[in-house]
Amino acid sequence: MSFANGGSLAELIRARQGHHVTEDMRSSDNMTKEELIASHKRRLGKRIERTYEGPSKRINYFHNDELLLLFRNICDGLEFLHSKGIMHLDLKPANVLLNWDETNDTIPRAMLSDFGSSFAGVGNPERTGQTGTMEYTSPEALYKDERGRLLKERSFKSDMWSLGMILYEMIFFSLPWQDYDNNYEELNEEILNYAGFDEQALEMAKKRRPDVPIRILELLRKLLDRDVNNRPLASEVLEEVMSTELIVEKKDKILLIRKQKMMKIALFGITLLKTLTNKLGLLLMLASVTIFSYYTIWVFVTVSSACIERQIGNGLSEYQ
Repeated sequence: MSFANGGSLAELIRARQGHHVTEDMRSSDNMTKEELIASHKRRLGKRIERTYEGPSKRINYFHNDELLLLFRNICDGLEFLHSKGIMHLDLKPANVLLNWDETNDTIPRAMLSDFGSSFAGVGNPERTGQTGTMEYTSPEALYKDERGRLLKERSFKSDMWSLGMILYEMIFFSLPWQDYDNNYEELNEEILNYAGFDEQALEMAKKRRPDVPIRILELLRKLLDRDVNNRPLASEVLEEVMSTELIVEKKDKILLIRKQKMMKIALFGITLLKTLTNKLGLLLMLASVTIFSYYTIWVFVTVSSACIERQIGNGLSEYQ
C-alpha cells in the first residue's frame, strides 16, 4: 500500500461524481458482518441525503482510454491471482489502489489489494460468515441452506461476477441495486433475484453510454451472467480488453488524421478568404481612386469651361 499514492478506485469514482471522499470507502480488512451492515447502512443513508441536496453536480465519466487502461490493470492482477490458484473473494473499487508514476502522468495504474478474504487451494473456502462486500458479491455466494447457513459455492467465477460489478460501476458510476432505506435483507433479496446484465439492460446501456465500445458492454453482459458456467475466465477478459484497446487506439488515430485533414482544409479556406479579401480590398481602393480621379477631372474641366466661357463673354462685351 505504500506504493499507492493515488488513493483507491472508489475514491476516484466518487471524486469524478463531484463528492467528497469518506472513510466508508476504505478497505474492509477483517470487517465483521455487523460492521459490513453498519457500513452499508451509512452509505445508503448518505445516498438518501444526496437525493435532497438539490441539483446534482456534473458527472465526469471515464473516457475510453481511462476506462480501458484502469480495467486492464485490474484484469491483469486478477488473472495473475487465478493463474496461481488464488481467489480474491472481495473485489470492489475500494480494494483497487491507484498509483501515479512517470510512465503515464494522465492515468494512474490500478493494483489489487486487501487479500484478507483470499483463498488458495482446490475446492471451496469454508463459509463461516459474510465474506466480501454484498453489493459486489455473486448471487450463488448468498444462497443459504435450510438452517440459514451460507453454502460452499464460491469459486473463481464468483470473482468474475465481482469484476463485472466493478466494470459496471466504472461505466455508470453506480450499481444496479436500489436503495432500500437501510434494509440489508432486501438488498440480499434483490441480488438473488437479479436477472443479470441481459439483452434489455444491454440496449439501455447503449443509449445511456453510447461512447463506450460495444465490445466492453458485451463483456459486461458475459461477466454478469447468472450462470457461472457462462462467465469468462480472467485470462479471456484480459485478452478481450487488450484487443478492444487496440481497436479504440486505431479508431482514435483515424479520427485524429481526419481532424488534422479538416484543420488543413479549414486553414486553407481561411487563407484563401484572407487573400480574396485583400485582393478585393485592393480592387475597391483602385476603383475608389479611379472614381475620385474621374470626378476631379470632371470638376476641373467643368470649372475651366466656365472660366473660358466667362472670359469669352467678357471679351464679346468689350468688343461690342
